[in-house]
Amino acid sequence: MTTKNFYKKRLAVSSLGVFFVVSLFLFTNPNTISISYILLLPVVILFLTIYSVQMLLSLLTSIEITRVKRISIIIAFAPTLMIMLNSLGQLSLQDIVLVVLFVSGFAWYFKRVQITRSYQ
Repeated sequence: MTTKNFYKKRLAVSSLGVFFVVSLFLFTNPNTISISYILLLPVVILFLTIYSVQMLLSLLTSIEITRVKRISIIIAFAPTLMIMLNSLGQLSLQDIVLVVLFVSGFAWYFKRVQITRSYQ
């Protein structure tokens, strides 16, 4: 099995998992389920999104694996936070701007760490 086929299969499975968990999160009434389920679901969404983005970047680019992991964490953070805010009925333009600022700050920080490590 080639590496591309391996990434394609993993990407398909993880994307399907992300779709299932996000749809479950969006269409579930929080008043009828236990609190542990509500608290666990965003963590599952975050890890599935990180994994999916990592597989997608590995499939489409030739970036080294440490940079792929950093980029996937940054990219996965924004939609997960927006899904959580939307499920609470709190997603507004101000929240979207704040999420974009957080993601920009994380990207800048990771870039700064990479530059600092290259000088050592």
